Amino acid sequence: MAVFRKHKNAVFLRYSLLTCVGVGVILFYTLEKLEVLSPTRSLFQKVNTAYIENVLLEKSYTIPKIDELPISTRSKAILYLTENFKEVNGCRTCNRVQQKIPERVITFNIFDQLGVCNFLVFGVGFDSIMWNALNPGRTVFLEDNQEWIRKVQLSTNFLEVYKVDYTIGQSAYPSSLEQVKNENSCTAFAKGAECFLFLDLPEEIKHMTWDVIMVDAPNGGEPTRQMSIYTASILGRRNRKGTHVIVHDTHREIEQIFSDTFLCQNNLVESLERSGRTFSGSRLAIRHYFISEEAGKKNFCF
Repeated sequence: MAVFRKHKNAVFLRYSLLTCVGVGVILFYTLEKLEVLSPTRSLFQKVNTAYIENVLLEKSYTIPKIDELPISTRSKAILYLTENFKEVNGCRTCNRVQQKIPERVITFNIFDQLGVCNFLVFGVGFDSIMWNALNPGRTVFLEDNQEWIRKVQLSTNFLEVYKVDYTIGQSAYPSSLEQVKNENSCTAFAKGAECFLFLDLPEEIKHMTWDVIMVDAPNGGEPTRQMSIYTASILGRRNRKGTHVIVHDTHREIEQIFSDTFLCQNNLVESLERSGRTFSGSRLAIRHYFISEEAGKKNFCF
């Protein structure tokens, strides 16, 4: 009887061990399939186009460690406060920033190099406080949506925001490009003030020398960004020291074509480009141009 019990216990232990091994193998392959154990899921050390294009092509977006980003300590502090801001009244979208961290790093690097400057932003939103804090100089926002202006200024009435109107819509494209070619008032040398694509701006804003211009408005559907990109290209040509122009959402056709036409591919410094596939709820798509004094003397790139 004792021998039988020993044999029974040995069989039980053997099958238990086999079961544990089997479960372990299944669990390992399941985790590997989900990429929990994959080394590519680790937080990346440096933001660069090659990493984003090759490693994250089919994978979920992982937020990089802010302290390891290639930006200044001051910029890291601003970025950290932005990412960890929570609205006390429970608003779930009040801390949502339109641009992903890798996209914002491009602009942060520009300010780390320039320091105090004049910064013009097409668009106002929950990230406006961040952009305003980033620049020790003057930061101006242009917005067409009165409701957005009201929301933002409820708690941040210190921001300098001007209401603008975009009169050129989706239906005007692509004939708007042909019209620009045929109108003398729309050339780069005519300074564009009389062109149908040039925004009606306050005189002070129109004649200001801008060091950095960001195009992130209007929001995309109606109206389009035809006027904002064209206006940015004209204002950017007025700075003898050169102007950095950042265009967001360049995965869309109008943003892409108008950027290539009025800011010119020869002036492209860097970009994060994505295919049409969604990427963690949005797309990485931003371009950084620099219009030097020499480039400002040349016409558009039709």
